Amino acid sequence: MSAHLPTMDSNGKEGSSATLNKGSSATLNKGSSATLNKGSNATLNKSEVTLNRSQLTLNRASIDGSQTVQNVQSKPGSRMTVDNVSLPPITPTKMETPKPSPSVYTNGNENRAISPDINMEAIGASMISLRTDEVEVSKCPICARELNSPKCLPCLHTFCEACVSRHVATSLSQGKAVQIRCPVCATPVSSARAITDPMEFSKSLPTNHFISSLMAERLLKQKLCKPCLKTHKNTPAITWCSYCAETLCKEHDSYHRGLTSPDVHKTVAIENVQKDKMILYAPGLCPNHSDEKLVYFCHDHRETCCDVCKKTVHKNCEDVVTTEEAANALKSTKETHILSQMLKSINAQTDEIVHGRKENIKSLEEEKNKEEQTIKSYREEIDRHLDKLEQNLRSELEEKHQQKISELKAEMDSFETKRMTVAYYKDLLQALMSSSSGIQVINELGKVGQQCAILEEKVQHRAAKVKIVNYELKQNDLTANLDSLGSVEFRSTSVVPNVVTEDWNKLRSKKSVNKNKPRENTHDFMVIKYSHSRITGGTSYKSKLVLVDNTGREVRGYTEMGQRDDSFTISFKKNPWDITCLPEREGRDMIAVTLHNDCEIQVIEYGDKAVPDKHVYHTRTNCFGIAYLEGFVVVACVQGLEVAELVDDHRLIYRNFLRVCGEKIYYVCSGEKNRVYYSDSIDKGSLYCITLDGTEIFQYSHVNLRSPRGISTDSTGNVFVCGYYSNNIHQLNAEGVLMHIISPKSKTFYKPLVLIEHNDRMYSVFGKHKVIVFT
Repeated sequence: MSAHLPTMDSNGKEGSSATLNKGSSATLNKGSSATLNKGSNATLNKSEVTLNRSQLTLNRASIDGSQTVQNVQSKPGSRMTVDNVSLPPITPTKMETPKPSPSVYTNGNENRAISPDINMEAIGASMISLRTDEVEVSKCPICARELNSPKCLPCLHTFCEACVSRHVATSLSQGKAVQIRCPVCATPVSSARAITDPMEFSKSLPTNHFISSLMAERLLKQKLCKPCLKTHKNTPAITWCSYCAETLCKEHDSYHRGLTSPDVHKTVAIENVQKDKMILYAPGLCPNHSDEKLVYFCHDHRETCCDVCKKTVHKNCEDVVTTEEAANALKSTKETHILSQMLKSINAQTDEIVHGRKENIKSLEEEKNKEEQTIKSYREEIDRHLDKLEQNLRSELEEKHQQKISELKAEMDSFETKRMTVAYYKDLLQALMSSSSGIQVINELGKVGQQCAILEEKVQHRAAKVKIVNYELKQNDLTANLDSLGSVEFRSTSVVPNVVTEDWNKLRSKKSVNKNKPRENTHDFMVIKYSHSRITGGTSYKSKLVLVDNTGREVRGYTEMGQRDDSFTISFKKNPWDITCLPEREGRDMIAVTLHNDCEIQVIEYGDKAVPDKHVYHTRTNCFGIAYLEGFVVVACVQGLEVAELVDDHRLIYRNFLRVCGEKIYYVCSGEKNRVYYSDSIDKGSLYCITLDGTEIFQYSHVNLRSPRGISTDSTGNVFVCGYYSNNIHQLNAEGVLMHIISPKSKTFYKPLVLIEHNDRMYSVFGKHKVIVFT
């Protein structure tokens, strides 16, 4: 059995649907989850934040890992299905696009995933509510107090407007080139490219009307002025400000009106609110008729509408029901139940991994003591002149031990933050399930489902990379080699999950090396046929580096050191742009080359010589970058991505055209499982990571990334993108977090255009026909 969850984008429109297959969820074993007790002690150190009573430790290490969504599908206009039974599609009205709020990442400092402003005790308090009857999502994780002017991020974490402003100001004080991220889950904020005014930025973030309405209902029961309560005064309230999420007395209402804009800070008399609580929920009002409530849902147009719209725009529609009826139908579907099960599954998996990290750290501590005794025994076999060598080996052991412990803690912290996000989404889901408002369920449930699907994708992706680490001390022959006593290395063993899936095996089978340190250029060379040669694409083909000469109309092979390999040369009558390798056909190598001006993809069989295939695929528009991904070919076509399926006889069949974000899409790269990376090459463009159906995983932009072009990935899942006009290369982890900005030492390095990963080296084409190598 499989069930499809409707997901909604940040504007509230229905997007893709995530499929959760039977047996894919993990089991939450007894004792596997940590419990946060009220009053847990939180100690904020410079490098880490500890919740003692929950045994939860978070350091400020960058999150390194991501997850893969299971079988993501998108069928615009289709209805939800459960076991082939059609269910009503639910689509809310358009809402504000959430603009993310920040946490900081500075280049060259990887241990900065958790904001210094965040109050971890507040996060613990919000998790406590999962285990109580009261749903509590109204606490700000930064100040630990009730939200004031709640502002929402795409990840659904919500903060006070003033807290966000202070946090951004703190971030900017560390330099303008910081990467802003969510203080809770460290999700990068792609829209915060060049913030100059923290206050204006925080005001521009969308208000979380759902949480604001929940707070209002609780405050209206007391009928007391919220500002007065802060000074321990019980003053009757007469109005409610939806922007500040506060009840106000007569005095504060007058003061409020004098200092704020009535267009933004709209106040409503409490008597009117008590008569109709839907006044508290701003998205519940019709965007076309501001005084009318959205009380109907049209299945024909898949949108909510007011009574006026029903009698005019939807007067001929056959399937129009009340929002309450539509919401009740949505609440009772299997998809909603599966959403809850998905959260439990993610929570169980992160609990299991965090527990395993703790056990691994404990075992390493024990093994470290044993290895120290071994080192001491070496020392007893030699003379005094080896004292220095003994100390050198001890230092190496300690350094590598601390480094590995740091990495394990960082990995553990990554899953801790995901577990916190799971807890937060549980709160939101519980709040939605207990909500009596249909429009709230319609507008908010899809967004929670979408974020859960993305979170599951990240957890699955990172979990497949988790390994058990042990020490392996290699002893040197003391009689033959007296310049050292030995070396310290680690032996890694993959962690096998409770349910081994095909996707897990694919991710695990990838060769993984430690490339978290910045890569350094070793040498460069020229690949030129004519003085006007321009390299626009390339790929790794067996032991060769294959480059596409656009103006020279040729595809040529080179060795790793830059020598021309004449055994691989393909000439064209037209201008090629990019190349990708396809699966073999009957033992013969197959490649595909794009001819951008002619909207063609040529499939070529390569053996002793290149033989163009009879099948030529024609794209809808000009085609540039090309990548192969698990049976599909994805092509960059300036205004979007064209997806074609590679069938058994190596013919390409059109499947879809993804209208993705971006104005000038020239380069595309395939990632692990169903991930696709592409770049928008405008001056202030971004790098995007999506799934094959168009679901966005993350967007990366940076003030020091101008006109992003070529993209590549390495064996650990790190992503590299060229900054064409910024003359650098940005290295990100699999969750879109900046790790390093690589600026080669070569004085001639400028305008990097193409990136190719070959034998664990990164090759970058720059200046039209020069290549620089990074290791």
